[in-house]
Amino acid sequence: MKKGFTISVMTAVLCIICICLIFHCFDGNKSEKDNIFRTNQKKIEILQDGSWTDFEIKGVNMGTGYPGVFPNEFGISEETYARWFNLIGEMNANTIRVYKIQSPWFYKAFAQYNETHENKIYLVQGVDFSEDLMFSEENLLNPKQKNKVFQETKKTVDALHGENITFDTDTGKMYYYSNDVSDYVLGYVLGVEWDEMFVDYVCRFNEGIAPYQGTYISSRQEANAFEIFFSQWGDYLLKYEDETYGTQKLLSFANWPETDPLVNEVSPKLSVASVTENTEAFIDLENLQLSDKVESGMFASYNVYPYFPASLQYGKYTEYIDDEGNRNPYRKYLMELVDHHSCPVIITEYGVPASRSPAYKDVWRNLSQGGNNETEQGIALLKMYEDIQKAGCAGGMVFTWQDEWFKRSWNEKNLSDPDGRASWSNAQSIEQFYGLLAFEPGDGKAENYPDGKISEWSKEDVVLENNDTKLSMKSDEKYIYFMVQGLSDIKSGNSINLALDVLPNAGTTYTKNLDFAIPVDFLIQINAEKGSKLLVHDDSDLAVYSIAIKNKSAAVTDIYKKAEELMLPLKNNTDTFHVASRASGSVNNFLLNEKPLEKVGMLKHGNANPNSENYDSNADYCINGDIVEVRIPWALLNFYDPSKCMVIDDYHKNDFNIKGLKIEEIYAAVYYDNQESVTDFGTYKLKGWKTPQFHERLKESYYLLQKAFGGD
Repeated sequence: MKKGFTISVMTAVLCIICICLIFHCFDGNKSEKDNIFRTNQKKIEILQDGSWTDFEIKGVNMGTGYPGVFPNEFGISEETYARWFNLIGEMNANTIRVYKIQSPWFYKAFAQYNETHENKIYLVQGVDFSEDLMFSEENLLNPKQKNKVFQETKKTVDALHGENITFDTDTGKMYYYSNDVSDYVLGYVLGVEWDEMFVDYVCRFNEGIAPYQGTYISSRQEANAFEIFFSQWGDYLLKYEDETYGTQKLLSFANWPETDPLVNEVSPKLSVASVTENTEAFIDLENLQLSDKVESGMFASYNVYPYFPASLQYGKYTEYIDDEGNRNPYRKYLMELVDHHSCPVIITEYGVPASRSPAYKDVWRNLSQGGNNETEQGIALLKMYEDIQKAGCAGGMVFTWQDEWFKRSWNEKNLSDPDGRASWSNAQSIEQFYGLLAFEPGDGKAENYPDGKISEWSKEDVVLENNDTKLSMKSDEKYIYFMVQGLSDIKSGNSINLALDVLPNAGTTYTKNLDFAIPVDFLIQINAEKGSKLLVHDDSDLAVYSIAIKNKSAAVTDIYKKAEELMLPLKNNTDTFHVASRASGSVNNFLLNEKPLEKVGMLKHGNANPNSENYDSNADYCINGDIVEVRIPWALLNFYDPSKCMVIDDYHKNDFNIKGLKIEEIYAAVYYDNQESVTDFGTYKLKGWKTPQFHERLKESYYLLQKAFGGD
């Protein structure tokens, strides 16, 4: 009975598909549509009231990440998209870029927005390129591989014209695209940030291949094999959309500094993947040629950040002085891109994350990958936006609209459960916090904002009470919070300390002249005058592992030994604890540099309440009289997945393999500098969660961009 029912359902579904496809096939005589965008030399123009005028792209990228779901689950609702489009419009942005086909309700909400607003938001649609193809041993230019790319391209074009049915093999769901948004499509960006080794492999494998002669796009004699593939890909898209739907959109191909056509000379001591004499890992749209059939045009797109690669920190670009008298390698690089191309240049990604810890550093203007609060993020975006304009680019798109909980950063790569990353916000993962829109933990508000007030705390939060000292704890999807009350001498120069037992298979019962009743893994030292920090016991330190991740080509054992030597300056030789650290991106090659670690355990004093005038999104603790509030990211306490109450087990005994270990509670104690032993520990019971609680909040960077995009 069950089998027969299943077959019936499948038959009905197939019938529906066939009917829809029949209607699609017999609807082939599409009326021609006006092409409202075109390129004119190095400008993009829009057709308005019968005349062509310059159009500067003031855009924002948008992914499909959302708390509690992964991108391929299409977990963002139509109502949420509608709200977001309104906010983006109010920010004075005129363009959204997406990376692949979105959900049908994305396009429905997008169409409804533009149908009801005079100032339109236009779409730059990405065409995805599968990582399976990029890392396949098969030749990209063989018909089988190219057909996979072309089929994805066709699906994307059909979806924009409301003529597509897609079956997702990963989720088992079927999606029907019925909203025609093609009138609001500015153009396409084909592909992804290309792995330079993949580009080089394709070029060498197909060396000597004849140039492609297409109907819309051809490749010049000088084109390498990858550029020839681009000409075939772009020709397919333009031909299919023009012949099927009677319209043309602007066209581009994804690129970034790792595969740009510029030759960057930097210090030979640094490992840089930019073009050198012994590689063919470059992509140059100047080697593609449009035919007279193309009425729209082509633009060059680059994802460019000020902190990466090393050629923006060292070498010729750093010699450039901008009109304000500052060294500005970022603007100089953009200027060279514009000078190189005969078509418009769009910076399809630019931005910095608002996160507590830095990774790659910009040594010239401090536009670093992390270490910025939300105001500093906004100021950095304004500087890059100005650089994009003054370099002569035709526009740019901020990366990105919303924070993305599911993402991991390179220096936290394997330190969290890949199946659970979407369920919590990892404050140590810089990749999660590029957004202008924050997803804050908690339903309407966070569990706690360290601001020196106790209104958010209750007696149920108390885990330890000793004499005049009271320790309270609570947690949410991003932090674990501590509040110590009753310390009259907090500003007298003495340290107030917390000892934590988190990891069952690690820790020590002593340090310096201090004994602990149970093994302790972490110490939190709060000192109003000397600074505050989170210390980790050597055996529980993850800095070595994060270095091993960064230098994946080297033997883990060699990295461990080298890291042990380089970490000595961070340690007190009489102590078994040191400041929690992670691999730093301020250097490009760990084995050639002396400072591969960033002290992520250094705690910042400030007010972490978004409703306060002196709000600092990166504040870790706040002191107010006899009250100390501290928030510590789960990841700094070696949690693998806090939603499942899992920590990272001892990776030394697991042959450097990261494995999760479920725990039920954390033990915590308060002690002072003059104590000789710590005997009283409170117990905090972990709760875990299946569905994360969160709320949206616009960052200060949103409002700063709103003024800039509006011309203020």
